[in-house]
Amino acid sequence: MSLKYKGKKGALENLTKKVISGGGGVWGDVQMAAHPQLTVADASEMINYILSLSDDKPKVKSLPVKGSYTIKTDAKDKGEGVYIFRAAYKDRGALGMSGLASEDEFVLRAPSVSTSKFDIFSDINKMSFNNRSFVMVTKNGAFVGLSKIDLTGISSVDVSAVAPKQQVTASGGVIELRIDSPDGKLIGKSEFIGDVAGAMLSPKPYSIIVESTEGVHDFYLVFKNPDMGKAQVMMIAFNVQFKTGDASAVPAAMATYSTDELNAFTGKYKMTGLPFPYIEVSVKEGRLAMDAGGQAGPIDPTTTKDKFDASGRAMITFIKENSKVTRLKMESMGMAFEGVKE
Repeated sequence: MSLKYKGKKGALENLTKKVISGGGGVWGDVQMAAHPQLTVADASEMINYILSLSDDKPKVKSLPVKGSYTIKTDAKDKGEGVYIFRAAYKDRGALGMSGLASEDEFVLRAPSVSTSKFDIFSDINKMSFNNRSFVMVTKNGAFVGLSKIDLTGISSVDVSAVAPKQQVTASGGVIELRIDSPDGKLIGKSEFIGDVAGAMLSPKPYSIIVESTEGVHDFYLVFKNPDMGKAQVMMIAFNVQFKTGDASAVPAAMATYSTDELNAFTGKYKMTGLPFPYIEVSVKEGRLAMDAGGQAGPIDPTTTKDKFDASGRAMITFIKENSKVTRLKMESMGMAFEGVKE
């Protein structure tokens, strides 16, 4: 190719367009595949290198066989891109023998991957709403998979998921992490994600501890609930975050409270902006419980002091003045409501 186009006017521009858009008819009936993921600058740089191979002194200097390479992240990247590395090498040959050539390619993915962008799907509906992509799990044993993931050093995987019973009558279930096949080795398992997991587009991250696994494997999320019954949906899964064994991967401890501290939160809060006038907070069997317009249930501590999770449907923050609880703030479905303790 370098010799064919050597010295031809406009060769760089024309070949750059062909690399990105594809083409044929130059080398017979074989079609060149399109590479729309490449920028003009990247494609131009590759073509410039290939054209330089016919020069006595190549204009583009190749990288050494050993060393380091610093990646330049695109300013527009949202943490969802990939890096594709291709290494090619040919020795000079010896004793009249031609050189031996070898090449390899590997892909580096971002640590956060939308489930809708996995490689493999079974009994899954891919959906998008309000600029958010997710998958809807429709059957016991459904799965999504990623091909060729290096799990070396991965200590946990966070899966953002919800099982909204009110909106889609979701049954809930567990998520199994398996490698090599959907029924391959089990390396992690979530807690049960039930109908208390949250509203339609308010996923809760579930941290799954991963058994130490070395090397590259196909990676699967397998969704299980043999007791789905007539439910058409088990759960909705949004993103997967791979975490290594550093401090940031260790789940923060939930805040703890004495009996006296829990009792300080109890009372009747007069709310504004809600279809019911009051939220009542009490202590039942050592846990805080909330009754909001007849919908009652426990609220559990989070990693933030004085902030509680109302079964994924809402977040409740108790506000103190002079060390005394005076107000309550409820956040749900992207909205916030406040109430004064009576």
